[in-house]
Amino acid sequence: MSNIDTSYYSDVTTQDKSYMLPVKPRVRIMDRTGQTLFYDFNAHISGSYTTASYTPISFTTSQIPPNSLKVLHVETELSMNSSGTFTITIEDSDRVIDMSQFGLGNRVQIFAGKTDYTMEGLLDGYCRNFEPHRDAHGTLIYIMSGYGSQILTNERIVDFVKMADRTDLGEFIADSRDTSHQAYALFKSVFTDASVYPLKRPTLLSQGGFTLDGIDPRVNFFLPAISQSHVPASAILDKIAEYAGAVWGIQDNNVFLHYPNMKHSGITIKDVREDIDLANRTSYFTGPWNFVDSMDITNGFANVLFIKGGVMQADVSSTASAGFTTLDNKDIAQRVTPQAARLKNICALLARDGTGGQFQKPFLEGALVADDGGKPAGLKLFDIKMPILEISSQPTPVFSFNIKTSVKDLQVGESYWLIFYAKGSSNSDTIKWYHDNDFISEDRPPSAFRNVMLDKTTEDRIKPGMTDTTGWSVSKTGPVYTHAFFSVVQTMAVCVDTASAAKYGRVEAVLSAPWISDAITLQSYGASLLQFMAKPLRTFNLQTVTIPNNHMFMPSETVTVLDSFSGLNIEAEIQSVKYVFDEADAFGSRTCEMVPIAYVDFMNDLF
Repeated sequence: MSNIDTSYYSDVTTQDKSYMLPVKPRVRIMDRTGQTLFYDFNAHISGSYTTASYTPISFTTSQIPPNSLKVLHVETELSMNSSGTFTITIEDSDRVIDMSQFGLGNRVQIFAGKTDYTMEGLLDGYCRNFEPHRDAHGTLIYIMSGYGSQILTNERIVDFVKMADRTDLGEFIADSRDTSHQAYALFKSVFTDASVYPLKRPTLLSQGGFTLDGIDPRVNFFLPAISQSHVPASAILDKIAEYAGAVWGIQDNNVFLHYPNMKHSGITIKDVREDIDLANRTSYFTGPWNFVDSMDITNGFANVLFIKGGVMQADVSSTASAGFTTLDNKDIAQRVTPQAARLKNICALLARDGTGGQFQKPFLEGALVADDGGKPAGLKLFDIKMPILEISSQPTPVFSFNIKTSVKDLQVGESYWLIFYAKGSSNSDTIKWYHDNDFISEDRPPSAFRNVMLDKTTEDRIKPGMTDTTGWSVSKTGPVYTHAFFSVVQTMAVCVDTASAAKYGRVEAVLSAPWISDAITLQSYGASLLQFMAKPLRTFNLQTVTIPNNHMFMPSETVTVLDSFSGLNIEAEIQSVKYVFDEADAFGSRTCEMVPIAYVDFMNDLF
C-alpha cells in the first residue's frame, strides 16, 4: 500500500511509503488574547515557505504577497516539569511586519503532522523574547522565542491557605470526608478559585483559556492542609503533585495531573525493522543511544528521608455555640489573646442563611486588628477572606480562611480583635456567627459590634467604612464568639525504604516542607516521595528516533524501549522531546530527539 490516506488504518506497516513522509509544522502568531491572527505559516501548503499562507489582519497594507516573509527555522522543545520552549526565525527583508503589534506578548501556536489533515498541537504559548538581526547584506531577520502556556503559572502569584474541615471547632485532626482537599480538587482550585489571588481576577483558567480535562480524579490523596503565601502558582501545583506522587503540566492548553506511567502512547521504539511493524505504533532508533542508571543523591536518589515540616496546635479558642448573631447590617468583633507570634490559621463556627449574599459579593471579609483603648480600633495586622459557597447552611467549623500577610509579628499575651464585617442583603440572607449565648457572666473576653449601612442591592458599604475605627459598642459580659487560632510547631518525620537501603546502602537526604502543617500529611508526603526516590533513575539518551504515523511524541507519555541486541525491554516515560524544522529539508523532519526515563524496580528482574 502506498496511498498516503492509508496511514489512518491500523494495519498499515512501516513498509508503506506514508511512514517515511516528513513531519511538517504549522505556526500561528496572534495577539496576546489569541483573537487576532497576524501570521499563519503552513509548510504543508506547497512544501516550502515561499507560498505559506499569510493573513495580514491588523496590518496597514490590505494585501501582502504570500512570499513576503520567509520562515527560516522552527524549533520546539517540550519537557516535563517545565513550560516548554520555542524559537522561530523569520526573514522580513521587505519590512512588512508591524513592530507595534508583532513581538513580545504574542500568542504562538505550533502544530505538526505528516499531512495537513493529521496535524497535532505541539505547543500553545507566548513570546517572551524578540530579537531583530540585520546582517551585512541588508537582510532583516527576527528571532522570536518564548514558552508554552504553562509559563503563566510562573507569572501569577497566589496566596494559598487551605485547611480541610474538622468535625469540631477545637479539633485539629482533619475530616478525611472533605473531598475538596483531595489532591486533584486542590490542584484544580489553583486555576479556578478567585479567592487565592491577591488581586482576585482573572483566574488562571480564564487568563490562559485552559481546559482541565487532564486532571485525573484518581489522584485523590487527602491533603489536610497547605499554606504558602504569595508564591507563584506553579509552586503550589508542584507541591500538590509531589505530595500525591503525580506529574502535572499543560499540553496544547489542557492542564493535566495524573500518576506516572498511566498514559501509554502505544508506541514501541526498537532497533530492528520487521514486516509486521505497524506504522502508527512503531518508532526506530536512527542513531546511537545509551542509558545511565544512577543512585547519585544529586540526581534525586535517597532511601532515607528526614522531612522538616510543622504541626499546628490551637493557641487560644472558645468553642461554646449555644446562640448566634447575624452579620446583617452589623460588624462583629471578638477580643482574643494569642499565645504565638505567628498565627497560621483561624477557625470559627459559622452558618449561611439563604445565599449569604453571595450574588452581591461572593466573600465573607474580616480582619485581625490590634486593641486600642479596649476597642477594635488599632493597627490592622491582616485581612481575611472566605468564599461564601464554602460556608454551609448548618453550623460548621470553617477553617478555609485566606489570611493575608501580617504586617508584623503578634505580641504574645497582648490583646487583638477578630472582626467579621457585615454581610448579606437581609436577615434571611446573611451569615451567622455562633457564640456561647451568655450575656451576663463577667471576667470573660469582651466582644463588640457596630451598626452598618449597606446598599441592599450591591452590598457596598455606605457607612462606616471597614477601616473606620469608630462606632463600636463593647460588651464585657458576653457573648463570646466561637474562634480558634492555630500556630505551627516545627517537627520532623523520618521515612525509610528498608528494601532499598538493604540493597544499595543507606542514602539519606533532608527535605524541607514548610507548606505542610500536620504530622499525617508529613508522613504521607515522605512515603509518596520514597516510592520513586528509593529506586535508581534510568535516563535514556535517544539522539534521534523516527516519528510514527498519526502521532507526535509528547512529554509524560510512556513508550516501550526495545533493543534486540542488548535484550533491553522496558517501559519508560518521555521526559523531554525536541522537534526541529528548517529549510534544509523543505521544513520536513522524519526524526526527533527524546529523553525517556524509568525507575529501576530492583524488586523485579529488569534489564
